[in-house]
Amino acid sequence: MSFISLPVILWPLLILQLMIAEERGIPVIAGEEGAIPQGALATEGINYYQLGRQTAVIAAQILRGEATPQEMPIQWQEETTLTINTAAADRLGITIPADLLEAANLVEY
Repeated sequence: MSFISLPVILWPLLILQLMIAEERGIPVIAGEEGAIPQGALATEGINYYQLGRQTAVIAAQILRGEATPQEMPIQWQEETTLTINTAAADRLGITIPADLLEAANLVEY
């Protein structure tokens, strides 16, 4: 399996990599949900909407004078989203275990 996390500007490269991987029967586990519609098999990745909400809370604390950036601890998104592309799994001949299917956000691309 491959791990791919690319800035949006490099998505044409991502699409090419996904096409080559699929042609060779290699499943790709992506670093974020944006790669799923392009053909990645799955991601246990960040959700940009939730990350934006978390960032807004941090910005509000700074703007209200409740904290300064240098005093704030490093933060990361604690909740990730498991997303599985069932169409990609079918194309690759992969059977996803039932427990993962139950826990995941299922999409078909």
